[in-house]
Amino acid sequence: MSVSSDEAIARAVRRELHEDAATTELRIAVEVEGGVVRLRGKVPEVGDAENAEEVAGRVPGVGEVIEELVVAAQEE
Repeated sequence: MSVSSDEAIARAVRRELHEDAATTELRIAVEVEGGVVRLRGKVPEVGDAENAEEVAGRVPGVGEVIEELVVAAQEE
């Protein structure tokens, strides 16, 4: 995939994360390389990480989602 395709996928993933009710409040960094999406950041609960992965995975052009989110509740 080209850089522009990766950038378009990243924009689409960010838009979906923002528009989905389950993930709209989360602060998640999105990186895409070769259609592989990497999610990074801190989320309040495990369910939030799972929701973010699901939302990112349904975006057209996404081949794989690598979820590297830190769950705040598990840090304590």
